[in-house]
Amino acid sequence: NEMIDLKPEDVYAQSTNFNRTQQSCQSFLEGFLPHSYYSLSIHIYQAKDDFLNAWDSGNGLQEKVAHLQQFDKEFERQEGEHQEIRNSLCAHLPYFREYPGKFLWVYSGDYYVCNESHDHSLHDDLSLHRDRVL
Repeated sequence: NEMIDLKPEDVYAQSTNFNRTQQSCQSFLEGFLPHSYYSLSIHIYQAKDDFLNAWDSGNGLQEKVAHLQQFDKEFERQEGEHQEIRNSLCAHLPYFREYPGKFLWVYSGDYYVCNESHDHSLHDDLSLHRDRVL
């Protein structure tokens, strides 16, 4: 294995405006270039410019979903079909237990993606729903 001699000025790192994403980026950089910890900077997207997190970008997506929730019968039917899964997620995931009114399918999908990417096991009751959520 050959080591690559990178300097901090050779590295460009960017992150979303979420603290946990910034912390993950910083942790990766610390492991990748431990000798350069204090001289590395992370470029952080402002919410309005963040193409990875369209939900919080202020592009009207939240308003469109709210409108669908109120007026679209197909949306209402599909939400009804998934109520059991939603109830299970709200019962087992701390964020939804604390803030059940802030339930979003994208956040519940995040639970699965993050746990699997870090090789953590899923809660037994929630592993049953993985494929339907994702």
